[in-house]
Amino acid sequence: MAQALARPGDVGTVERILLVLQSEPELRTWTAHFLESGNPPRYTERGDYQPLPGSGEAVPATRYSCPDRDFAWYRAFLDESPPRCPTHGHPLVREDPPSC
Repeated sequence: MAQALARPGDVGTVERILLVLQSEPELRTWTAHFLESGNPPRYTERGDYQPLPGSGEAVPATRYSCPDRDFAWYRAFLDESPPRCPTHGHPLVREDPPSC
């Protein structure tokens, strides 16, 4: 499956994915249930799944990035210090949020 998903533009990707999904009876059943209900079977069978209330607004987080722009990190807690870039060892630079 991973090989098929890794080549989304490949001509045989859909066929390979379908072969994998049809290869095991349990996987076929799970996939059919998910496509029909939009939820994994364990949630709908137990009947206890409910989406979170609200419309799912994004929570603002401070973004830090490498000056060479190949690594980004988001501060999850106020008392966290940004790490150094794992590629270059540079201190990460705070980015200002985009203005509306």
